[in-house]
Amino acid sequence: MRSLPPLLCLIVVCGTGCTTAQPDVSEDEHVYEFSAQVLAMPSCKATVVRQAPCYSRFTTEGGRVFYIGSPGAEREVARFLGALEDGKSYYLPHAFMEYLKANEKKSNKSTAGATR
Repeated sequence: MRSLPPLLCLIVVCGTGCTTAQPDVSEDEHVYEFSAQVLAMPSCKATVVRQAPCYSRFTTEGGRVFYIGSPGAEREVARFLGALEDGKSYYLPHAFMEYLKANEKKSNKSTAGATR
């Protein structure tokens, strides 16, 4: 019986870190995991104060704390978080809408020349 290479074992066991990276949230903090939730969130200017493999922690100018993402977050939400910079402020949900529009255009361009 062949054994798996050590690097493959590490990837299989550790994955991306999302399986255990659950934000520790208090009752007055919100978690937005799905595109519809992010798009429906109250408009605000918020700063990324912590990035984890599956979520980011934000604070608003008024001191409100919330999270976007989780181990079960939608793919679009997780990819959006990967495009954010720690310490930078964003207008939400506007930044998410712009991200979705930009990626929709990229997707349309990549499939425009496809034939069956």
